[in-house]
Amino acid sequence: MNRIPLRQLTGLLVGFILLCCMGDLQAIPRGKMFSGSEQRVLQVELHMKDQPLKSVFNEIQRQTDYTFVYNNSLVDVNRKVSIDVKADLKEVLHQLLSGLKLSFQIIGEQIIISPSSFKTKSPQEEEKNWVRGVVYSESDGSPLPGVVIRSKTTPAAVTTDVDGRFEIEEAVGGILVFSFLGMETLEVQIDDESELVIRLKEELTELDEVIVTGYQTISRERAAGSFTVINQKDIQHKLQTGIMNRLEGMVAGLTSYKGKLQIRGTSTISGNETPLYVVDGVPYEGSLEAINPSDIVNVTLLKDASAASIYGARSANGVIVITTRSGADAPTRVSYNGSIKLTPLPDTDYYNLMSSSEFVDFQQELFNLNPGTRPAGYYVNEVRDLLFDRKENLISEEELEKQLNVYRERDRRQQVIDEFLRVPAIVHQHNLSVYGGVKKYNYALSFNYMKNLPYEKAQSDERIGFNLKNTFHFFDWLKADLGVLGSLKRADYDNGFSGMSVLTGSSKASYLLLKDEEGNQLPWYQAKSQGELDRLNGLGLLDESYYPLEELHKQRYESKDSYLNLNLNLNLKIIEGLTLDLRYQQDFGFVYTKNLYDKDSWFVRNMVNNATQIIDNEIVQNIPVGGQIIENRGDRDSYTLRGQLNFNKVYKDKHSISVIAGAERRAVKNSSTKTYKVGYDDHSLSYKVLDEKLLGKTLTGTEALGGQFTYNSQGQGFHFVENRYVSFYGNASYTFDDKLSLTASMRIDQSNLFGTDPKYQYRPLWSVGAQYRLLGPEQVSWIDRLAFRATYGINGNVAKMSGPFLTVSDGGVNGWINDYSSYVTYPPNSGLRWEKTAVVNIGVDFDLLQSRLGGSIEFYNKNTTDLLYNKTGDPTYGWNSLMVNYGDMYNRGVEIHLNTVNIAVKDFVWKSMLNFSYNKNKLTRIENTRNDAIYYVNGGQIREGRPMNSLYSVRWAGLDEQGQPQAYDKDGNIVKSFADLKTEDLVYSGVTTPPYAASLSNSLQYKGISLSLLFTYYGGHVMRGVFGQYLVGTGYSTNMDKLSANFWRKPGDENNPETTPAFKQSANANIQNLWKAADKHIQKADYIKLNEIILAYQLPAKWIKNTFIKEMNMTFQVQNVWKWVANDQGLDPEAWTGITLSPSRGEKEPVNYTFGLALHF
Repeated sequence: MNRIPLRQLTGLLVGFILLCCMGDLQAIPRGKMFSGSEQRVLQVELHMKDQPLKSVFNEIQRQTDYTFVYNNSLVDVNRKVSIDVKADLKEVLHQLLSGLKLSFQIIGEQIIISPSSFKTKSPQEEEKNWVRGVVYSESDGSPLPGVVIRSKTTPAAVTTDVDGRFEIEEAVGGILVFSFLGMETLEVQIDDESELVIRLKEELTELDEVIVTGYQTISRERAAGSFTVINQKDIQHKLQTGIMNRLEGMVAGLTSYKGKLQIRGTSTISGNETPLYVVDGVPYEGSLEAINPSDIVNVTLLKDASAASIYGARSANGVIVITTRSGADAPTRVSYNGSIKLTPLPDTDYYNLMSSSEFVDFQQELFNLNPGTRPAGYYVNEVRDLLFDRKENLISEEELEKQLNVYRERDRRQQVIDEFLRVPAIVHQHNLSVYGGVKKYNYALSFNYMKNLPYEKAQSDERIGFNLKNTFHFFDWLKADLGVLGSLKRADYDNGFSGMSVLTGSSKASYLLLKDEEGNQLPWYQAKSQGELDRLNGLGLLDESYYPLEELHKQRYESKDSYLNLNLNLNLKIIEGLTLDLRYQQDFGFVYTKNLYDKDSWFVRNMVNNATQIIDNEIVQNIPVGGQIIENRGDRDSYTLRGQLNFNKVYKDKHSISVIAGAERRAVKNSSTKTYKVGYDDHSLSYKVLDEKLLGKTLTGTEALGGQFTYNSQGQGFHFVENRYVSFYGNASYTFDDKLSLTASMRIDQSNLFGTDPKYQYRPLWSVGAQYRLLGPEQVSWIDRLAFRATYGINGNVAKMSGPFLTVSDGGVNGWINDYSSYVTYPPNSGLRWEKTAVVNIGVDFDLLQSRLGGSIEFYNKNTTDLLYNKTGDPTYGWNSLMVNYGDMYNRGVEIHLNTVNIAVKDFVWKSMLNFSYNKNKLTRIENTRNDAIYYVNGGQIREGRPMNSLYSVRWAGLDEQGQPQAYDKDGNIVKSFADLKTEDLVYSGVTTPPYAASLSNSLQYKGISLSLLFTYYGGHVMRGVFGQYLVGTGYSTNMDKLSANFWRKPGDENNPETTPAFKQSANANIQNLWKAADKHIQKADYIKLNEIILAYQLPAKWIKNTFIKEMNMTFQVQNVWKWVANDQGLDPEAWTGITLSPSRGEKEPVNYTFGLALHF
C-alpha cells in the first residue's frame, strides 16, 4: 500500500477542513518522478510536416494538460521535424524524440526534455562524494523540477525531482553547471559544503506571453487587440498596500493623476469614468482593498475595442483583469511578507502662510485702514479685539504693543504635535500564504492584515482579509474551481478635534495656544463672544465654552466595511477541443458608519441653544438635550451566472481556430438607510422624538446669533436600486501558420436601465481585428519578432442615475405646506440607450537583438456618440433639463512602450523601461444648460469644440490707479465688472487633466542585490495658481498666504505685477471675480517626479541553511523622493486642489519610507 507523503497530506487536510462540505477527496500517491503506469493515458493526434520542434510541443501542450520544460542552450526547438501519429502521450513522445537524441521525463504536469546523454543517477548507486541540494526560482522562490545538473569535470549528470532536489557526485573544487528553460545557466564551484541551495535567475529572453481576458486565455503572439500584462515578478518588490498604486508608471495609456485612474482618457460626461475591474474572470463589485496584492499573479489591461468589447456596455473605459494565485500539484509551501511604512509630517513651509508675527502685523495694518465696529455678540479674533480696546481707549498704546508682542511670539505647532498627532504616521501590513496540493486537489490560502495609524493620534483603522482558492480534478473531463474571498475593515475612534487642520493655522490663528505655561487648558471661541456666552449662561441655557483638548473625546466615529465573494466554476470536456464552462459568483457587501456626538459636545450644546426659544419667560428647547447619532447602513448583493462553450482546434498543422460563445445574467442590488436621532443615549439606545413639522421651516426668535435656526435633517431616509443585465456574447479567432491572426467578437446587452424602446433593443457591441507577423529570425537574424495589428470595434458605457423608470427622492418636511414631501429626481425616459464608443487601434510590436530591445507603438481613435447629458428641456414638462443621449466626443492618441536590456554580464543586469502616451480629447457636439461667463470660469466646464475639463479665464488688464482689477473684453475694451463680460469674452486657458504622460524605470541587479528607480511625468495641462486674496473687510482670523500681504497701498503700486488689489471695506462678487479669474494666475501644471527608489536584498542561502527558512528577502522603498514642477510658484500639481475661483496649495505628500520582509518556508 502506497503512503501519502506528509507534506501532501498536510495540504490535503487543510483544504478538507476548510471545505468539508464538499465531500470526500481522493489523494493520489506520488513518488519523486512518474513514469509508465503512473501516468494518465492521454491520446494525442499529430499530423505535422517540416514544423519546428517548438510548434510540435505547443500542439501537444494544447491537446493535453501538460507543459514542456527544456533549456534553449541544450535543446534546439527550432529544428524542423515531421510526425504523423495517433497514440497515447508516452508513445508519441518516444516517436518524436528517439531520433533527436533527446529524452523525456514526466514530473507532475510537466514534461522535462533533456539530451539523452544526461542520465538520471540511480538512488541505488553507492557513491562517496555526494553533493545534495535544492534549486529554486529566484523570482518567486518556487522549487524547479527538471533542472539539468552536470559536472564539468566528470560525465555525471542528473535532473532535479518534483521538489527541486538533487544528488550528484562531485569532488571538492569541481564545478557543477545548472541549466533550465527560461533561466540563466549557473556554474557553482564545490567547496566542503555538501548541501547547496541554488537560485536560478530568469533569462533575458522572455517566454511567450499569455493574456488573460477573463473569458479566455490567449497567446500574445495571436492577440490583435491592445493588451498590457503586468506579471507578479514586475511588482514583487513594490510595497504599496493597494494593487493599483503599484501599477503607476508601468503601462502606457494608464494614468493615475490626483488619485483618478483612467485608461486612454475620458469617454463620458455623466456615465461611469472608471475602468471595469474583473477578478478571476468575473466583473468585480467590491473594493479593491479586499484583494491582497501578494496574491496577484498578473494584471491584464484591455485597452481597445477588440480587447474589451467582450464586456459590452461597461467596457468603454477599458478593463483591468486581475488574476490571483491558485494552488499547484506540489508540496505545501508557506510564505510570509510584511511591511511597515513611515510617513513624517508634511512640510508646513509649502503652505507659504504668514508667521504669527507677520499675521499680527497684517491684522493691525488692515484694522488701521478701516477698523469698522465691534460686532455685538460675535466672536472677534483676539488681536482684533485688542485693537478695538485700544481704539475705545480701554488700554494704552504701550499695553497694546505689550500684548501684541505676546501673540507675535506664540506658535502652537509643537503643542498640536504633542497633544494630537502621531509622528510619523504608520501603516503596517502582514500577509501569510499557504499553497500546494496533490494531483486531484490543489489549494491556495492567504490571510492579510493591515493597520493604519494616521497622523491623528486618536485615530486608527484596520483591515483583515482572506482568499481561498480550491481546484478539484474529479475526472479527466471535469474540473471544478471554488473560491472564497472576504475582507473586513473597521475603525472606531474619537474625532471631536482635528490636529492636522490647525497645525498650519488654517482654521485658527497660529498664536492661539491649547494650554498656558502652567498646563491649564485654554478655551477657543467659535462664533459667539464671551459676552454672548455669559448672557446665555445667565438665561439658564447650556454652557457653550469650547476647549479643544476636551472636545476630542466628545465625538466618536465608527465604521465597518465587510465583503464576501463566493466563486464557483465548472469546466467540462465534452469532446476533443470542445469544453463547457459554468460559472456562478455571488458577492455581498455591508457598510456601516456611525457618528456619535456626546450630549456635552460643543456641536450638541450649540445646536440646542441655537434652537431654543424663550416664550413667556420659559425656556423651550426645540432640540432635546442629549447625545446625537447619525447612522448609515448600506447593503450590496450581486450575482453573476455564466455559461460558456469553448472550442479550440488545429487543422493540418497550420489552421488554428478558437471560438467561445456564452450567455450571462447579472444583477446588482444596493440599498441604504440613513438615520439621525437626537436626545440619544448610547447605553440604553433610547432617543427623543423631534417635531419635524415645526422644524420644517426656519424658526425665528431663537437664541442663535441672528435669532434664526434652520434644522438640518442630515439627509436621512432610505435608498434602493436594482440593476439587472442579460447578455449574449461570442468571440472567434483564426490563426494561419502562426503568422496571420483574425479575430471577431460580439455582445448584446440588455438591462432594466435601458431598452424599453424596441428600436434600441438588441443593438450589438462588436469588434474585428487582425495581426500579421511581418518578420522573424527566419528572415532577419536580429529581428526576433515584428508584427502589425489593427482592430476596430464598438464599446459601451452606462449612466445609472436615470432610465426608463421614475426616480423619486424624499424631500423631508416642506415648509410651505408644513407636511412631508417627495420630489421626482429623474422622470422616466424609454429612449435612453448605451453610450457608444467606436475605437480604431493600430499597433506595431517588435522584439530585436534577442530581446535586448522590445516594445510597441500604438495609435488609437475613440469616437463616442450618444453621450448621456442633461440637455435643456421644455419647462412645461416640469423640468428645465433632462438626461438624454445627446453629445459626441473623441479621444485620439499615441502610446509608446520600450524595454531594453542595457547590460547583461555574469552577475550584473541593467534593464530599462520607457512608457509614453498622448491623449487629445474634444467635445464635438454638446449643448450646455448654462451659457453665462461665471459658469465657465468657476471650474473645469464642458463646451463644444473644447476638451473635457477645460479651464477658462478673463483677459487681465491690470490694476487701475486706485488698485482695482480690470479686464479686457473680446474687442479689447476695458471692463471693471465681471457682469459686463459674456462667454465670448473669456479666454481658453487649457485643460486641467494632463494629455501627456510618461514614465522611465531602471532596474539594476548585482547578485542578490537589486535597485530600481521610477520616474513619472505628467504634462500639457494647466491650473489656476494661488493668489493673494481680494481683501474685503477686516475680519480675517486665520493665518493667510503671504501673497495677500502684497496688496495695493499707494498709486504706482499697480505697476508691480506682484501687487494684489487694494483693500476695500466692501466689494461685490463681480469686482472680486475679475481678480480671481484673471488669466495671469494660470500656471503650467507639468511635473517630473521620482516616484520611488527600491532597494532589495536576498540573503545568501548559506546564511539561513540551518534554519527552517528557505529564502529571505529584505526591501527598502522610498516614495515621493523628488519632484520638479514647471510653474513659477512652486505649486505641487498633485497636491493643488480646486479648479474653481478659490484654488488651494493643498497638502503636499511628504517623502515616506517602507521596510519590507519576505520569507519562504
